[in-house]
Amino acid sequence: MPMTALRGMTQSPLYLQSEKVERFVDLMQKGCEFPPIKVREEGGFYVVLEGHHRAVASEQCSFTHIPVEIIPLPSAIAR
Repeated sequence: MPMTALRGMTQSPLYLQSEKVERFVDLMQKGCEFPPIKVREEGGFYVVLEGHHRAVASEQCSFTHIPVEIIPLPSAIAR
């Protein structure tokens, strides 16, 4: 998925750990692969549900795309 389609990649500084992001950046630059982040479609964009650190690290690596798993809304909520 294009990085430009993502929204909500940042969390409160209480939860987003810069050390973890830096470690992921280092590993990504060395070619390590990570599991897809989990997103939900919302108004033509995709909101990050899980994988904020990986998404921010991918952005800092200037990646244009990121692997995602799209999580659908439960039908009772989607109505």
